[in-house]
Amino acid sequence: MNTSADTAEQLLSTLDFTIARAAIVTDEHALVDVDFERDERLRQIRVRHIVCPISSVRRIAKYTAKGYRCKMLEIIKLFAEWSSRAEAGAALPSEDEVGITPMQLLRLFCHSNDVGGDTEDERIDRILAGLYVD
Repeated sequence: MNTSADTAEQLLSTLDFTIARAAIVTDEHALVDVDFERDERLRQIRVRHIVCPISSVRRIAKYTAKGYRCKMLEIIKLFAEWSSRAEAGAALPSEDEVGITPMQLLRLFCHSNDVGGDTEDERIDRILAGLYVD
């Protein structure tokens, strides 16, 4: 993921959740998303920008373990984005540019074997290696 930006505003626009969109600008001022304070107070996850739907789901899991909540609509945004990207990728001429579809990923999970005594999470991490930004 490229996190270089000329301004704090540009950097914050690349972050996924409203509760992550905050930067200290001076000793007395911070720059935050318009919904940052409300969402932080309510401990609510709201998706603002999607870099990678899979990594966003994993980050949601991390935040929920810390007491945050995520409405179903926010999760549906991630599924819709993934489907949209898969459809757009299917139309690309080069196989190298085509991303993995949700159905292809499910097939990979179903056909992965337990070689070496890996746990299910370890197998999933191995399959997803290089697929998403964490």
